[in-house]
Amino acid sequence: MGDETKVTRAGRGVRLAMAAGLAAATLLPGAARAQSFGNDEQSCVYYGYWAVSVIYLAASQGCDWKRANEWIDPMRHAKWCMGQSAQSMSKAPQVHRNGVTARCAKQGASVKINI
Repeated sequence: MGDETKVTRAGRGVRLAMAAGLAAATLLPGAARAQSFGNDEQSCVYYGYWAVSVIYLAASQGCDWKRANEWIDPMRHAKWCMGQSAQSMSKAPQVHRNGVTARCAKQGASVKINI
């Protein structure tokens, strides 16, 4: 029974990440490029959901995220974030977008990530 609760909560988080990513992609494409994150807990949690939304955006364009070895767990991204310096997190959005794009390109999927 406890496992069912975890799956339900994880499912909500994934849906939230997808909705946030798609909203940012359609409503704020210019502002989203200027996205920056710190390495504090609150910012890292937001980064985790943002990072997963980037992966889902790539998946919607034909990239197989499992073959690309992407993390779909927002909290895993957040934990990684908290171990980074503030300076490296200022560059993290562009690094993540470029990494996802490159890993998808190895599959032959051409993706455009504008969030």
